[in-house]
Amino acid sequence: MMKKGQETIGYYNYYFSEDNKQCTIVAGGEPDFEQSVKVMDDVINDPRYSKDMLLLVNLTSFQYHPSYDEFAGLRDHLKKLAPRLQNKIALVCNRKLDILGHLICAFMNMENIEMKTFIKLEDAENWLKVERKIRKFK
Repeated sequence: MMKKGQETIGYYNYYFSEDNKQCTIVAGGEPDFEQSVKVMDDVINDPRYSKDMLLLVNLTSFQYHPSYDEFAGLRDHLKKLAPRLQNKIALVCNRKLDILGHLICAFMNMENIEMKTFIKLEDAENWLKVERKIRKFK
């Protein structure tokens, strides 16, 4: 069962699982750049947040078409937050945002953040459940 986050910003909501191992962010409507940055900061600065949490970001009802400068600003903001994002991040996008999701994931992977884009919520949830396994060379 999920608890509702303390903040609701525009079309954003976020929730923490009862065991505090996952945060789910749901975004919808037509938010702007400032709202996008604000929700990231609100989640990261929430006292319940831990850098070891799994993040599930549901953007299936999200209608945001950033300019190039806004996209670069979102990328730069996420890069700044990278030290506080140490576990898997799953983005669930609608088909119109899928390519932007893949671009953000590519940038975050360069920062050693394990982020992946999905079209189906169930696929994202299953991916988050798979534990990381460290393989050693023999």
